[in-house]
Amino acid sequence: MKEMIVKVIGNVVSGLGEGKKYVDIYSDRIYEVLGIKPYKGTLNIAIRSEYIEQLSNCFEKGKVYVIEPPCNRYGRVFALKSILKDLEVYVIRPEKTRHGANIIEIISDKNLRELLELKDGDIIELYIYC
Repeated sequence: MKEMIVKVIGNVVSGLGEGKKYVDIYSDRIYEVLGIKPYKGTLNIAIRSEYIEQLSNCFEKGKVYVIEPPCNRYGRVFALKSILKDLEVYVIRPEKTRHGANIIEIISDKNLRELLELKDGDIIELYIYC
């Protein structure tokens, strides 16, 4: 299947405050699968409704990396390679989440909010490899 790139637009939003905890728990597994030592936290984006179905299709049919849980208590995490302002990042979708379908979480080896000087409400364009 030919790789596609899907553009997604959304706004930076504050998360639930749990990303740091879970990135830390999954850190070794993330490194094994994605080859990055993740920053301890996620960048959350509220994507526009017209992109939700496209993103779901990427997770169903695209090149998805599967990060197995460190123990049975946790679920798997699915990741798609993406580009945010010339930086390689990953959109993740935990098997168990309290976020709605319009919220995506991004992980990187950098503190994206700080590096890109992002604040809540900022509009971003993300390019996802599907």
